[in-house]
Amino acid sequence: MMWESLDALGGAALFDGMEIADRGWVDGARLGRMCSNALEKYRSGGDPSGPWVVWNAYAIETWL
Repeated sequence: MMWESLDALGGAALFDGMEIADRGWVDGARLGRMCSNALEKYRSGGDPSGPWVVWNAYAIETWL
């Protein structure tokens, strides 16, 4: 469900130009790659790791 939500919200593009990346809290490019790789794995029937890292970064970004 988490990956479906992130995909519907824009996928890896969510991590472009993040305020929390501008503040130096996270590496936005790395989060985008993590999201993209995980979504690719999820769509092909796999079970991607690291959903909480990606989801929490998105949550903090929207909170700001």
